[in-house]
Amino acid sequence: MLKLLPRSATGQKMSAYTAFITGPRRTEEEDGPSEFHLVLLDNGRTKILKDEITRETLLCIRCGACLNVCPVYNNVGGHAYGFAYSGPIGAILSPQLLGTKVAADLPFASSLCGACVDICPVKIPITEILLRLRHRVVEGDAVEPAVAPPAWRASAGVIARAMSISWLYELGEQILKTAQAPFRRGSWLPNLPPPLSRWTMTRPLPAFGATFRGWQRGRTPAGRRRQRQIRLGAIAFASIAVAFVAWALTRKRSE
Repeated sequence: MLKLLPRSATGQKMSAYTAFITGPRRTEEEDGPSEFHLVLLDNGRTKILKDEITRETLLCIRCGACLNVCPVYNNVGGHAYGFAYSGPIGAILSPQLLGTKVAADLPFASSLCGACVDICPVKIPITEILLRLRHRVVEGDAVEPAVAPPAWRASAGVIARAMSISWLYELGEQILKTAQAPFRRGSWLPNLPPPLSRWTMTRPLPAFGATFRGWQRGRTPAGRRRQRQIRLGAIAFASIAVAFVAWALTRKRSE
């Protein structure tokens, strides 16, 4: 343990911040405490032990190696995690200590690249725990019930369904290309309406462009006809949606 912690944290051979507690001083010793009291704080750790997957979190030795390699932490910093523990270990520990009602967003603050798993000296399966906690947030488990809003769960189901059907996915691509026109500035979308404005308040979003499938299909006459059909369908769908919104607003004002 004395070798793993400093070498993974600061690259030193031995740390200068390790304290050894040997108990009260002996009768022949002049310095040291006269009594020794050991206080163990549970702080939700018993609840963490109940889950066979998330209990691996408690193996952490607080070296911080996962923070050094995490692309998310390197971009957002420690304050974005909202608690004492930041980075990948904070994304899995805070939701378990504070509860998913308080820290439901943290398990999703990861690209699941696995760099933290590779660098962890005690081999905590961080990505596996992140997926477990995401499942807990959305669907609930034996530890905590689901806390994700119904609209969030419904939209996730719709997106999953759309991405599993090729023609529906391609239709969605064309709809996005058409709908982004009023907001597009060159190759970027700098200002989007809510709730996407939460992203564009800090950085622009890349504009939706051509896909590899679309490029490949456009190389043949049949593929180009298919593209035109999808594009026309997207324009028709967007026109109907705009007309419906305009009708709903007009009706609301008249009432």
